[in-house]
Amino acid sequence: MPSFVIAAGEALGAKGFTILGGSGHAAYVAELTLTRVDVGTGSAKAAVGSSSVAPSTSGSVGGGVTIPLSTGKSRLVPLQRIRLEMRIRRRGEEGAVWDGVAVTVRGAGTRKGADDMVASDLSQAVLRNYPANIEGVVSVP
Repeated sequence: MPSFVIAAGEALGAKGFTILGGSGHAAYVAELTLTRVDVGTGSAKAAVGSSSVAPSTSGSVGGGVTIPLSTGKSRLVPLQRIRLEMRIRRRGEEGAVWDGVAVTVRGAGTRKGADDMVASDLSQAVLRNYPANIEGVVSVP
């Protein structure tokens, strides 16, 4: 959840909110609800090694370069449906001033399925039309 709290704070800051550290003194409170559900299996490109450069080890001039090439292979990864709900309310009040929901399906263990990437994508999507209230759920590819 820390990745989602950070990403939501950055997205709220981009919308003009001032994020205050600590608790109990802000005029508004943003509540986040994160839900992850396994929904099946998908395929992802198999990872290739990283490139590298190495100097000559024989004492002569020269060196070596390693450039990995894609093998075109894929691997099976679990797919997760990740749903982020954001609710903004005035401190001390129960009713929401604004709320929004965004959802995506990503492969776990992939670059696009990493928490930082998912958190950023969902936080930006849920606040994209703020302050307008959007009925339904924003879908993120």
